[in-house]
Amino acid sequence: MQSIIELNGTGLLVRGGLALAVLLVGVTFAFGQDGDGDAGQADGAVAPLAFNLSEPIIKEVKPQRTFVYAETEARFDRIMEGIGATFGRIMATVGGAGLQLDGDVLFTYTLASKDAGDDEPFTLRCGYVLSEVPDAFAEFDTEPMQPMKCVSYYYTGPYSHLPAAWMQVSTAVQMAGHETTGHSREFYLYHETAESPNNVVELQVGIE
Repeated sequence: MQSIIELNGTGLLVRGGLALAVLLVGVTFAFGQDGDGDAGQADGAVAPLAFNLSEPIIKEVKPQRTFVYAETEARFDRIMEGIGATFGRIMATVGGAGLQLDGDVLFTYTLASKDAGDDEPFTLRCGYVLSEVPDAFAEFDTEPMQPMKCVSYYYTGPYSHLPAAWMQVSTAVQMAGHETTGHSREFYLYHETAESPNNVVELQVGIE
């Protein structure tokens, strides 16, 4: 199963702290805790930003599945509460019904504006992308996934360095002259541990 964290609004591409906070919560839900979290760094040491980004690929993504989700109004400075109120409900249903899902975890963020501040509300949706939606999810909203033209990069490295990678991607896309749509995604393709240098994530930036 892939897990996806999807970011709507170009403002999130430069919010490294928020991206990391959301990312770590998503990894916890999707993969579970990774032991005691020790990444082999001495107390007080600062890990170097060691990761790799592939060359960009322009492609059309044409998904044929359905997004089932819980929605709430959230704020950047209280993001954990919003995720608990939405994905927490989804996971309670999964556990209560004993579901075995063949699908992807997806978080989306819709900003009032790309310059929204940390204390300004935005729409948060958390759920799964599935080929078939189980009856147990009847209380939740659904919508078909939409096709997207994008610039795609493959990231290899620990999840803690993804915000820095997004900064590089955002800068590169702008310098290349692409007109972005404000819609970006992260697809988790290969996972070992949160701090493994071998994790593989596809970063997609929507373009016109």
